[in-house]
Amino acid sequence: MAICKALESVIGSGVEGFEASKRSKYPGYTVPKSWINFVVFVIMLLAVAFFGQLMWNELLAKFITVLKPLPSVFHVIGMYIALDIFFGN
Repeated sequence: MAICKALESVIGSGVEGFEASKRSKYPGYTVPKSWINFVVFVIMLLAVAFFGQLMWNELLAKFITVLKPLPSVFHVIGMYIALDIFFGN
């Protein structure tokens, strides 16, 4: 996803600036890039879950009578994972 790459780049730039200021005080200080990827993943998952629930409940469930509103964000995350498993690349 292009949004994930852009967000990862922005967060990575911020972390690199933070590391540069810390390296002047503490030589050898570094933050693993896996933490950046994890933070981006969590931010994107929360955004997809929040907006997914909003779109599902406010648009789809109101106009398509067969669909029921999703009660929690965890249902959206489960649905996202299931759709990715079945229809993902």
